Parts: sequence; C-alpha cells; structure tokens
Amino acid sequence: MIICSPCLLYDDENHIWKFYVTDNRELVYSIMYNEDKWTKEKKIDNEVIDFAVSLDINNKICIIYSVKLGELKYCVWEVNNWLGKTIYTFENKHYEMSELTVITIHKSINIFFIAKNNINKINCSLIHLCLNKDGSIFNTIDTIPFQKDIFSHYEVQRLENDNLSLIFIRGEKNEVVLNFIEYRNNKWSNPKRLYGIIGSNVNFYTLLHLDNINIMNLSKEGPLYLLEHVLIEPDGKMKNYKVHETSYKPTNFCLVEIKGILWSMWSEGENVFVSSFKDKWSEPFEYYTETTDKFLKYKYLSLSDKNNDIKCRYVLGTNSFEIKLVLPTYTNNDHTSDLSKTNKVDKKVTLDSTVEKAKNNLQEEILILKKENRDLKKELIDLQIKYQQKLRVIEESEDNFFRLTTAKKKAEEKLSIIAEIQKTSMEKLKVMEVEKISSTVLLDELTNKSQELANEYEGLKKQKISKSNVISELENKLQELTSEKESLRQDLDFEKSIGIVDRIFKKRS
Repeated sequence: MIICSPCLLYDDENHIWKFYVTDNRELVYSIMYNEDKWTKEKKIDNEVIDFAVSLDINNKICIIYSVKLGELKYCVWEVNNWLGKTIYTFENKHYEMSELTVITIHKSINIFFIAKNNINKINCSLIHLCLNKDGSIFNTIDTIPFQKDIFSHYEVQRLENDNLSLIFIRGEKNEVVLNFIEYRNNKWSNPKRLYGIIGSNVNFYTLLHLDNINIMNLSKEGPLYLLEHVLIEPDGKMKNYKVHETSYKPTNFCLVEIKGILWSMWSEGENVFVSSFKDKWSEPFEYYTETTDKFLKYKYLSLSDKNNDIKCRYVLGTNSFEIKLVLPTYTNNDHTSDLSKTNKVDKKVTLDSTVEKAKNNLQEEILILKKENRDLKKELIDLQIKYQQKLRVIEESEDNFFRLTTAKKKAEEKLSIIAEIQKTSMEKLKVMEVEKISSTVLLDELTNKSQELANEYEGLKKQKISKSNVISELENKLQELTSEKESLRQDLDFEKSIGIVDRIFKKRS
C-alpha cells in the first residue's frame, strides 16, 4: 500500500488546515480557526491514492488527487465548499497515480506524478501534465524502474527564472543513478547523469537554498546507513558532504530552511535528530521535546506572514491533536541549537533568556543521559533485529515446509487423477482398437461389394449396348419391310387401275 503523507497548510488568515488520507482511503480535512480547537473532520472523496495541496491561478486553495481506476481529480475551495472535476483519466484502468506534486507558474498548473501499471509492476512512468487556458499538455518524461520502498522516485523544484528542475532515479547495474532534467520554454531537456549511489535502501530529497540545489541521499552499505549532502551550484559544480552515519535506519529525513539556515532532520525510531549546515554539517543531536508522540513527515505549505522564515516542502511534526513541528533555532556561537524550543502549529513558544540559560545546564545532563540511553537502545535494537531475523528464518523454514507439504499433497492428488484418466484412456483406446478392426473388415466387405456392383454394372452396360444394336437392326428391318409394303401397295393399286381400265375397254368393245 502506498503511504500518503499528511499535509499542513497555513492560510493568509493564520488558520491551519490539515489534510490526510484515512486507513480506508478517504481524503479528509479539518481546520483550526482558534487556538487548540479543530473543526470536525470532513470528507472530500473516497478511494484516494495520493494528493497534493497547492494554490490555483486565483490564489485559492486547491487539491489535486488521484483515485482508483486511473482518475486524476481537481477541486478548489470556493464559497466554503469544494468544487471539483476530473481532469485526466487513463484508458487503462489498471494504472495507479502516486507521488503527486503541483507547481503553479503564472497561469499554468504543472502536475507531476508516477503512473504505475498494477499488472506490469517492474517499471513506472514519470508524467508531467500541464494545464493552462489553451488546454492540457501530457508529457511522459521517462520510464524508470519501480522501487517498492523508496519515498519518492523524483524531486521537482521551481527555479528563480520560473523554469523547472527535476531530479529522478534510474537503475544502472549495481547502483542507483540520479539524473537531472530541466523544463524551459515548454520543453524538457535531455536527461543528464549527476552521480550514482551504491548500496541498498536508497532514498533522496531536494531543496533549493541560496540558488543551490541541495540533495540529501540515504543509502546503506553493509550494516551502516549513510546520510550525505550533495550541493549543486548554479554553474553545475557539485560538492559532497557527509551528514551522518548510523546502524539504525534513518526515516522521514528532509531539508528545511529556517531563518536562512539550512537544516537536515530525520527520525531514528522514536527519536528525532537535527543538524545545521554552515560550510559543513554540525554534529547531529537529538531534538528534545516534552512529548512522547510519534513524529510524521508532513507536506508543508504556508501563506501566513508569521511563517515567512520557514522554507520547505516537508517538515517533521508530532502525530497528535496538538501538533508540534520540529523547528530548531541556530546560534552562531557554538553552531548548536536551542534544544528546548519547539513550535506549535498554532503559535511560537518564546522563552525568557534567563530561563533558557538555566535549562541549558539541565539539557546538557539530559543529552548525556539520552546518549547513554540511545546507545543502550541501539544495542537492544540490534539484539532484537538478530532475534527477529532468526525468527524470520524459522518462520520462513516452517512456511517452506508447509508449502512443500501442501505442494506434495496437491501433486499426489494430481498424480492420482492423472492415473485415473490414464486408465480410462487406455480402456477407451482398447475399445477404439476393436472398433478400428471391425471398421477395417467392414471396409473390406464394402470394397468387395463395390467391386461386384461395378462389374455387374459393366455387364449391364454391355447388355444394354447389345440390345441397342438388336433394336437398331430390328428398326432397320422394320423400315425395309415398311418400304417393301409400300411398294407392294403401289403395285397393287397399279394392277387394280389396269384392271378397271381393261373392263372399261371390254364394255366399249
């Protein structure tokens, strides 16, 4: 199941909007108009896969979200109500759209997402959909290998000149390669290889800071996880910095600019660590809060003047009714942070300097104890991991045995059925052989009978010819007799005439 990050939005009236997808795939929201008071949760739509919150060309809150059956929808907050429509539909209903990003430039809305075919799960398509007054432009940027456990297959940033830069992954041999591509004058450039990352569990995140593209990489080599920072200057020059190395997998990592200072932050279990950047990264330290709530990675968008000093697309915060954001402060003296300072989504906590100094002493002791506790936790986690690994081996063996036993039983049942079919087939074959012999004898008899009839026919044919000859001879004889009869009749008539004449002459005489 695709994990969809919740979103926090501060509007221009300092109200706080919270958007998220529930476990049953409902897109919902609530609003904090007053301090520590959220409105009742309201539903926007069902069967939602992913969403992105942005501002439309009229500076109104809008949501782009994908649903099942390959649909991409758009809705805008209008007169205290959501007005929506479908803006794109895949003809192939097996497609699923995730990792949505929306960037509005002037009167164009640029939508990016990953399109994955649930039948062909090997590759996915990186899509750019541009909506403007003239219609829509659909671009397939590239086909890339689908990574199951990756947070994002791509990262897109709006540059100062209103161009777009996009970094995406490709798999090449034994490494994951990051590629750079730029959108200028409504056209994408050819992809350019930046660098490759060797290892497993590869993830990355980007942020623009001081006109530089900052990339945070996560990878694992052997038992250690490595967080690295790659800085790309406007002229293309790249610099690499090591941020952190640990045996415990960092999660929810991101980059945040706070009052002009670049910060990295991540989770290790229930603990959150931060580090600041000034020519190099400071030693990571645990971010202290008085809460035990789990931390989440929130999509972040602010229109409030109170949050102008915060620039990021994601930020860490507690998963509780009273959301607290991880927003450390920087001091030039020791390149560390004010560990006690947390930020509620509704207001900033300000501390008196005297109280702050008093707390710093306690915090140093807390840090030492937390470090010792963290080391013990890591040892315990390592043991738990080894134990779980052994359990998985046992479970896998049991599962394999069960599968093999089941497969053997099914194979035996199939063999029994095949044997029965073979027996029936042999019996049918014997019957067919007997029928074949009978048919052969019958065929011979019919052949002989046919030959006899043919011979008889030939004899009758000859008789017919002979009789025809006799008939012809008789007809000729009849014709001769008829002619002879006619001649005799004529002679008779002549004799009769002569006799009459003679009698006449005798009477006269």
